[in-house]
Amino acid sequence: MYLTHTLIFINTIVFIITVASSDNWSIAYWDLSYNSPVYYDLTFRTQHLYTGQAALTIFTSMYLHSNFIHYLFNMLFMMFVGLLLEEKIGTLRFGIIYFIAGIVSAFTWAVTTGLFSSNPILGASGGLYGIMGAYAILYPEEKFAIIPIPYPLPIRTWASIFALLAIVGTLPLETSCCFFTRIAHMAHIGGLLAGIALGPYVMRIKTETKKKITKIDVEALEQLAITDDQKEMLEKIKSEDEPEVRDAWLEYFLEKTLCPQCGKKPVRKGRALTCECGFELKY
Repeated sequence: MYLTHTLIFINTIVFIITVASSDNWSIAYWDLSYNSPVYYDLTFRTQHLYTGQAALTIFTSMYLHSNFIHYLFNMLFMMFVGLLLEEKIGTLRFGIIYFIAGIVSAFTWAVTTGLFSSNPILGASGGLYGIMGAYAILYPEEKFAIIPIPYPLPIRTWASIFALLAIVGTLPLETSCCFFTRIAHMAHIGGLLAGIALGPYVMRIKTETKKKITKIDVEALEQLAITDDQKEMLEKIKSEDEPEVRDAWLEYFLEKTLCPQCGKKPVRKGRALTCECGFELKY
């Protein structure tokens, strides 16, 4: 199992236990308030920082969610975006980013809301914002379609959109909308910035499962590099010694290439590109 699968499994179990152990819950807008010992004992409150009591809640709160919608969207993002990043950079690097970003997000919330506040914070969002920030800095042009917008956008664009929404959410707007009043926006910003900062550094960590980097005939690919962006990507492919990063740049480079003879999109077959006009290139 990937760490992503494990986190989804644990979050699901904790969510079920939280609901099952609640003897009274009511819905206000989309917020679900639990009368559950799990909910009250494992959420993080900023006062824990100076009392020293329940200090582990800064970690346990990452497995709690306030309602089914909160849980569902976080787990969908974990599955469709988090899993892709874990496959690219490895479980160890992914775990470092996720957990540190989650803890940083809680500290950010504590510092910005006041250390004596009794308001609780919970959810995997802080760690997931960190994953999004790391993804945006490592693979900025990779595209996703995220609910409710079906059109795929580069991950750096998504990161910018979510950052803007979080910033707007911190403004003192006079509104009863739960988007502005029930979400820890400063925690999201802290997690996003932590992921952006951690992304380049975790790639320096040597993993035990590092695969052998296969040789690529870069000279053969030079005839496909027409634009300045393609030439820049080819230089990154040449200089990169990290297999996952180099392969990601290669995939992106090949997606942007056209046949130098007819201008059509060539077909990739193994380590070769072929075109209906008869063009063939092996790399």
